[in-house]
Amino acid sequence: MTSLLLDEDFGEIKTAAGLRRQMRTRKAHKAREKWLERCLLEFGIEPLKRREVGIVNGRWMLISKGDERLEREFPPDGEDICYNAIALRCKLLLGEKLESWQIFKALNSAIQNRGYDENIPWKESDVSLPKKDDDDYAKKLSQYSREKGELLESFEDGEKYDYPCFFKAYKMGLWSPENPERVEIRIGSDAQKAKGYVIPRKDVEREFESLVEAASKWHPAMKGKAMYIMYGIAETPYASFKPALRKKFDLKRGAESDWTALGQKIPRFDNRIIDKCRLIPRLNVCKIRPLSEARGEGDLLHYEITLSLKLLNLRFFRNSNVESLSFEEFKAAFEIAKSAKYKMGKAALKKFLKSISASVLSEDQSEIEAPRESGRASFSRPAMLLLKELIFSGMTPAEFYAKKAGEISNADPNKGIVASDLDFIKLMGNCGWNGIFIPDVETYRFANNGADSAKLINGLIGSQNNPIVRHRLAFFYERIKFLESKFGVPDKVVLEFVREDFMGKEQKKRMQIEMKKRASEKMLIAKKLDEAGYKGGNLLLKMELLEKQGGICLYTGEPLLPSELGVLEIEHIVPRSRGGPDAQYNYALTREKTNKEKADRTPFEWLSSDPVRWAGYSDRVKARAGQLGRKRCELLLEKNAEELVEKYTALAETAHISKLAQKIVCLHFGFQFGGLGGTKRVFTVPGALTARIRSFYGLNKILHNEDLAKDALSYEEVLKRGEELDKKNRKNKKHHALDAMCLCFAPTGVNSKRARIDMLLPPDIRGERKAELFFRKYLDRLIPVDVAPKKPRLEDGIYSMRAVGGKKFMARRVNLVDLAYKSGLKPVYDISALIKLLDKKEKGIINAQIRKLVADFARTNPSEDEWRKWCGECRLPSKNGIGTRVIRVLLNYGEPAEYKDLSKDGRGAFRRGDGHKGQIVWESTDGKYYVVPIYVHASKAKLLAELDANPKKKRVCDIFTSHCMVKIGNTYNDKGELLLPEGVYMVNTIWSIGQCVLTSANGDKSKPININYLMKAGMRKVSVKDL
Repeated sequence: MTSLLLDEDFGEIKTAAGLRRQMRTRKAHKAREKWLERCLLEFGIEPLKRREVGIVNGRWMLISKGDERLEREFPPDGEDICYNAIALRCKLLLGEKLESWQIFKALNSAIQNRGYDENIPWKESDVSLPKKDDDDYAKKLSQYSREKGELLESFEDGEKYDYPCFFKAYKMGLWSPENPERVEIRIGSDAQKAKGYVIPRKDVEREFESLVEAASKWHPAMKGKAMYIMYGIAETPYASFKPALRKKFDLKRGAESDWTALGQKIPRFDNRIIDKCRLIPRLNVCKIRPLSEARGEGDLLHYEITLSLKLLNLRFFRNSNVESLSFEEFKAAFEIAKSAKYKMGKAALKKFLKSISASVLSEDQSEIEAPRESGRASFSRPAMLLLKELIFSGMTPAEFYAKKAGEISNADPNKGIVASDLDFIKLMGNCGWNGIFIPDVETYRFANNGADSAKLINGLIGSQNNPIVRHRLAFFYERIKFLESKFGVPDKVVLEFVREDFMGKEQKKRMQIEMKKRASEKMLIAKKLDEAGYKGGNLLLKMELLEKQGGICLYTGEPLLPSELGVLEIEHIVPRSRGGPDAQYNYALTREKTNKEKADRTPFEWLSSDPVRWAGYSDRVKARAGQLGRKRCELLLEKNAEELVEKYTALAETAHISKLAQKIVCLHFGFQFGGLGGTKRVFTVPGALTARIRSFYGLNKILHNEDLAKDALSYEEVLKRGEELDKKNRKNKKHHALDAMCLCFAPTGVNSKRARIDMLLPPDIRGERKAELFFRKYLDRLIPVDVAPKKPRLEDGIYSMRAVGGKKFMARRVNLVDLAYKSGLKPVYDISALIKLLDKKEKGIINAQIRKLVADFARTNPSEDEWRKWCGECRLPSKNGIGTRVIRVLLNYGEPAEYKDLSKDGRGAFRRGDGHKGQIVWESTDGKYYVVPIYVHASKAKLLAELDANPKKKRVCDIFTSHCMVKIGNTYNDKGELLLPEGVYMVNTIWSIGQCVLTSANGDKSKPININYLMKAGMRKVSVKDL
């Protein structure tokens, strides 16, 4: 048995797209430099020769060196010539006479960073930069503007020096406001980082224009030519994008004429995919025009529909019930929001609700936000016109459909709306006016398409824009075909998707914040219980409910005391017998007598017949609405609580990835879906259900082989230990298989909500011990297999080769402050990590003087704030006053074997991979086995050819890769001791010294074992199909 695993990022194309973008950017940059050189040659300035590189015998090589004057930054001792490009720009602007080569170097430097233009003409259609990148640029722009403003305001006539070059020169210590007419030619010890800022394009343009005008004093031909050098013959930014200029100067969008000194290649077409309308799929979605630019009624449809749907979904307290707006109230609210730019703030909404004798459900829902004003809507304009007409008619969807269908006589889709375009209204069924919703038209049309299922499925997969989703669906389709060939058509298919799969970024963020908040609240409650000496039972959950309810019974208003926790009962708001889930939002705490009196009724059914009693109950719920949460409040007060439960638990089925998977299964096997007749045979369950099954039957201990032993621990210890074991479970790759087994017993179908968790398993395995033995029997035989292990790649950053005492090693500079942090997705401060590095002596921090400085301070056990403050002030001791700042330190990274010089000029830009391509295991003529690693930068064919030429080689046994599966017999050492029992294992790592670490099916790693012992035990690779 196998459990197939996939790396979550497998199938992504972002990395490859980024590399292509870098290549195109570099190509454009070289073209801009060539244009500058041609222009300056016309004006009598000879460009300095640049270094030339190219591919020779399959690798990048330096073909010819560049002019030293171009590559040198600072003069050697005894020379006073200015080489620094930033300093040369400042000098030129200050009116100093420069040599021809210095003018070239200054102008060449000025175009290296083109500057950021946040208002490019095609901005709305450009999707090349994600919002995060835009936000990063905005932050860096703001930082530059702020720091530059502070600098220029610090002295008189600061605006005279308002150019990027003076700001950078100040940062580098080459220029100072104290003597603004002087520019240094060397940096001092006060130099700061001058990179990391984003400069506005307009500032770059202004400086370049001033530089050209300053240079024209000595080269008159350049007078007035700045715009020509920057933007070519049209002397206008983005000229080829503008039809009039394109025609006048015979330009083409995206041609080489775009590549001028500050030019930007114009996209030849709008690089975006326009989505189809969710209501009338034959039409495209419409563009959203900002309110301030709206030209007519059509431009307002997006705002009107968005507001209308929000008002239709608005729920509030009134008459001790949770209600929605009537048609007349809807129209009144719509007019109020429309006059306020289609939104209602907290005060406005509360005022309106008060006018209709209502109040908000909770503060979380106390405003109606304005619709977005950019991008594209979810619908086409014709669809929104129909939807608006339906909503403002006051009719039910069925009534409106009957009326509208009779009015449409057109049968040509090219000439307007046809009868079939009203399908989305028909799909709303027999709901009332205030039940209007957006139906899944795409699924309905897809299900009713009579085409070949394989063709439909391949088209569905191919239509997905996200490459990861596309890959997962294709893999899923291949797996169900394989399983069908092996086991036949299934009786039913159950799919599980965790909550994160059907949540947007903001929803995920809110959920994580809520989970952290609840975890901290539970920890505080646990401490209270421990301090009070409570033990056993589910008192933790009871105490949590008691605090949420404010220490009272919501149903009766009677006080509930902590001393009663042992006898108080957790009651299901919507009874389990009627589909109420075992979920937090469906729990209330009450006494046994009250629970029996409520019986199998919802709160509304039980209490609403007595107006006085219901009003008091409603007031108690409303008073605790913030603590109880929206879902619980709705179940406590809603008339149709059962329907709400269905809505909450149906979220997983309506998720995008879930719907796609269901479509593929149903199409392939011919099952019912999307309005087609037949028995439903594909079900989706939330991830929380499998977690509850595992927990109830004590199955988690199969994964971590430890019992939580709740009775022997305090509540606080139970929570902490539970978190540790949950993390341990997730590390055991068999947890996916355990969840899949739980899905086999998950309740599905019309009676699934009534199923009791204690009755899910068959009677013969229903006990905790029996269930553990049953599940363990299968899991012990199961082998988790990585279907597509992550490919190794070159690490970011370069290393240099150094030598001490004739021994070579690799070195790299790192920030001093980072040495006290453990690396990871979120670095964590840990001074012990620095102590360990210091203990390595010269094999850690190479410079002995810096090493001593750091060691002396580190051994004082500083706090994080103290460490960061010290790093900001650390300087080397000096006899002549203030010593040099220590910002970065050189670290020893060990042997150079797996590094390769990938520089183009042979100057030593060494890089290594974050893993190996594999390990060749070969046998020598004397019967011994050896390992040859295939580094990321190495050629497998070349290594094999070298082995073939080795006279000691008898044979190449195999090429093993990390995470590949191997089969071995009983493995013994030379003393006859058993090192590893016979079985199938995963290769964790194989070292070049001939040691190997294997991982068992249970996730247990072996100690390093000599490769000779393993090969003699018959170690060989096995494919997934053979397992």
